[in-house]
Amino acid sequence: MADNQLTVARLLNTHCHLDHIFSNRLVQKMFGKGPEIHKLDQVVLDRSPNPA
Repeated sequence: MADNQLTVARLLNTHCHLDHIFSNRLVQKMFGKGPEIHKLDQVVLDRSPNPA
């Protein structure tokens, strides 16, 4: 990201299907951005094998 002078502003999950959230923890660790989700998807995120 630094090579292109880009910064991560947000981690936006449009929905919390498992294939969309598996990298949340990595992104949070690397860039310090936690996932933003719809409140009704919180239960899916909480029950996932790798929640953020």
